[in-house]
Amino acid sequence: MRVKVAIFLRYFTPAHFPSLTLSTYPVLLPRLIAPSYCPQVDAEAQQLVLRTTNKKYFRRWSVDALRRRGLALDATALQLAHEGTTLCIRYRKPLPEVEAEALREKELLEMLKVRDPGR
Repeated sequence: MRVKVAIFLRYFTPAHFPSLTLSTYPVLLPRLIAPSYCPQVDAEAQQLVLRTTNKKYFRRWSVDALRRRGLALDATALQLAHEGTTLCIRYRKPLPEVEAEALREKELLEMLKVRDPGR
């Protein structure tokens, strides 16, 4: 069974792919070269915030999977990396979320085995 995924991005829209990694929620921001970025966690609004020191760029993201579970964001879980011209912000998933995803994947595999016993 193959699943095709199409992802369309506008020119300056940051891309947020919540399921690409097992341990982090990545936010990929293409075409950002300047190294003066400050990622933060807004504890009151439960959002990730990225701003520049010269106040020319400001963006907020919420991690919906954590919001649905009622888990609070932790400032120590933020990681910032620069890969070429892409700024990568990674938020490390908390342990309850990693365990829930593993359980969900296990249940999905069991459902596929029940549906197709010949494999």
